[in-house]
Amino acid sequence: GNQISATGAKALANTLKVNQTLTTLDLTYNHISVEGAKALADALKINHTLNTLVLKSNQVFDEGAEALAAALKINQTLITLDIASNHISEDGAQALTNALKVNETLTSLSISCNEICDKGAVALADASEVNQTLTSLELTGNRISAEGAKALADALKINHTLITLDLGINRICAKAAEAIPISPIFGHHGIETSAEGVEALAGVLKINHNLTSLYLQWNEISIKGAEALADALKVNQTLNTLDLRFKINHILAALDIRANQISGEGAGALADALKVNRTVTVLNLGENEISMEGTEALVDALKLNKTLTNLDLQGNRISPEGAIVLADAIKVHEVLATLNLSSNPISIKQVEELLDVSKENHTITNVNHDENEIADDGLIALAQALAVNRTLTSLDLSFNNISDKGAYAFPEALKLNRTLTSFNLSYDQISHKGAQTLMDAREANETLTSLDLDANQASDKMSDELSRETAQVVANAFEVNETLTNLDIQSNEGSEGRSGEGSEGGSGEGSGEGSEGGSGEGSEGGSSEGSGEGFEGGSDHETDQGLEEIVDAFTNVLKINQRVTILNLANVQLSEQESLADALKINHAITTLHLGSNGISDKAAEALADALKLNHAIAILRLGSNELSDKGASALADGLKINKTLSTLHLDNNQISAEGAKALGDTLKFNQTLATLDIHSNNISDEGVKGLSGALKANNTLTTLHLDRNHVSEEGAKALAEELKVNQILSYLTFSENLIFDYDTEVLADALKVNQTLTTLNLERKEMSEKTVTTLAGALKINQTLTTLDLGNNEISYIGAGALADALKVNQNLSTLDLRENGIECEGVEVLFDALKFNQFLTTLNIWNSSWCSHIPNYRLTTRRINLLTLNFCFFEQPISSRI
Repeated sequence: GNQISATGAKALANTLKVNQTLTTLDLTYNHISVEGAKALADALKINHTLNTLVLKSNQVFDEGAEALAAALKINQTLITLDIASNHISEDGAQALTNALKVNETLTSLSISCNEICDKGAVALADASEVNQTLTSLELTGNRISAEGAKALADALKINHTLITLDLGINRICAKAAEAIPISPIFGHHGIETSAEGVEALAGVLKINHNLTSLYLQWNEISIKGAEALADALKVNQTLNTLDLRFKINHILAALDIRANQISGEGAGALADALKVNRTVTVLNLGENEISMEGTEALVDALKLNKTLTNLDLQGNRISPEGAIVLADAIKVHEVLATLNLSSNPISIKQVEELLDVSKENHTITNVNHDENEIADDGLIALAQALAVNRTLTSLDLSFNNISDKGAYAFPEALKLNRTLTSFNLSYDQISHKGAQTLMDAREANETLTSLDLDANQASDKMSDELSRETAQVVANAFEVNETLTNLDIQSNEGSEGRSGEGSEGGSGEGSGEGSEGGSGEGSEGGSSEGSGEGFEGGSDHETDQGLEEIVDAFTNVLKINQRVTILNLANVQLSEQESLADALKINHAITTLHLGSNGISDKAAEALADALKLNHAIAILRLGSNELSDKGASALADGLKINKTLSTLHLDNNQISAEGAKALGDTLKFNQTLATLDIHSNNISDEGVKGLSGALKANNTLTTLHLDRNHVSEEGAKALAEELKVNQILSYLTFSENLIFDYDTEVLADALKVNQTLTTLNLERKEMSEKTVTTLAGALKINQTLTTLDLGNNEISYIGAGALADALKVNQNLSTLDLRENGIECEGVEVLFDALKFNQFLTTLNIWNSSWCSHIPNYRLTTRRINLLTLNFCFFEQPISSRI
């Protein structure tokens, strides 16, 4: 998304009134609001060419939906309308219902992730009985329960045009709603279909001859509902896609609030239906704990079924015995193309059984065995099967225990195989020797386009020389290959403590979606604190003749190969990059280059800077966690004065001080292409921030700036704040963990009162006082653009929480507020929830690690618009189960 407001939408609407060529307009994730929606609706009454309009996540509300509905009564060209995630209630749904009764052109309508509830579903069902053109209706995440599901089912008895109905996403049933106050990721936008509603839908499948796709994922169908669907599938001859995923939340399971599992009995009922059904091609039963009983039933069905092409059984506790009987069934099944058995306790012997199947089965094209218990012998069995298989195109064996021994089995298989295009061996235990074996086979293979060896870390006793050998291996294969476009060998042969800056998406301390409730600083590729070593030995790393020869061999290939566009060499111990820089002067294909954690010196940076003056392809350059000082930063800054293509530069976790930052600031006054600069975890101090801030006056392209952990104090914060008052470009700023805690936050708060472009601000770990939080909250009452605010790890008290709560009652833009790790007491949590009764815009609230409040279950009905609520309370005085 961009930052288009109502004004921008009105301008586009005026254009649509006269434009006769535009057919698709996508304004996803903007802020056009009600007024913008009204303007576009008026344009639709006149426009005769637009056929697709996407307004997802634009805060159009019921009033905007009503305006669009009025336009649909007149418009005769629009065929696709997507207004998902817009806070639309039953009133907006009713307006759309009235429009659908007269509209004769719209074929696809998405109202997903709104709040139409049962009344809205009933209204739309009424329209479906009349409408003769709509073929796809998406109602995911709308709190529809059995009543709404039954109304839609009744409509399907009459409707003869709808072919796709999406009623996905339900995590709690109506009865259990009040009993779930705690969940690390709790969606308040679920659909509550339950078994009763599913039975109604199943009944209509027996007589409806048009519906081909039905999505019921994340609903609590249970055994009874599964049996009803199974019974319907015995008769239905049109449905070809049925999605019944039930992702189990392990926190809720521990609280005995499951009720969302199709067990072996339910799977057995579905299996009986598959024996006679001739239309279903995709069946997703992931994470339903179907166990051995369900597996055996499905096996019997597969021996008779002739239509199923995609079967997903991930996370079902399928035992080794279940895997063996499944393999027997696949041997005779002639159409199954995709099988997912990831996250099941399947080990070596069972993998051999399954993989022997591929010698006889010539239809399976995709196999996923990630997170099983496969070791080397399993891979040897697979290699033997691949040698004779002529259909498999994708194989995922990530997160297993495969080492070099397993990799050695592949050369002959890949030389014979001519179909495999994607092979994932990431997060295994393969060293440079195994990599060499795979690359040797790769040279002779003409079809493999994606080989993922990410995060294969051998013992920490491996020497740097082994990493160099890996680079040589890759270079040799790279030279003759003509199909590979994405090469990733990062973090291979890394020892403990060589984590480097990581891949896309930061792994900073407490950051990333994977952490408990943590959102982190959000910078792409942000590295973890203290990981800037890159490799053992630091700047004294030995650069011998052998290393130079290997680097030369690799980079000479880059001068020839013009197909690879993404090259990830992070943490492979290639410290001297002069020859690579020479290759980049000639190479015109690589657009993304990742050289993080390689011990790159200033000298190598100077060579890269010279290459940037000539290179016209690289758009993203990642140099985090190296050994760059001011000299290297200045050289890169000089290169950017000439370069016209680089849009993203990561220099985090280096040794850059004020002078280097000033040089980059001077460049930003001239450079008009760089949009993202990540310089976090350096030592640029106040003077460096002043240099960068001054550049913001002249720069018209920089939208993202990361300044975390840079020893910035009052003067630097003040300079940055002054520029934010006038800057009209910067939208994303991270400024966490700097030296001054109250003053810098207060001056930034003052800037927010007048700034009109910043949408994301990270101020975590600032140790804010009550006064500072109150000042910031006051700014939120005035600011009209900020949508994401991270205040994690700030020890915010009840008074601070109260000030933020008051701001939420007034603020109409903030959609994400992160207050994790603040230890907010019960009173503070309660005032925040009270504010949500008045706030219509906040969709994500993170208060992980706050105190338990007995009243929180009662707030659920007043916080319907929160679709991601992190409530992992850590300070319990009694067992959780006793409070539910």
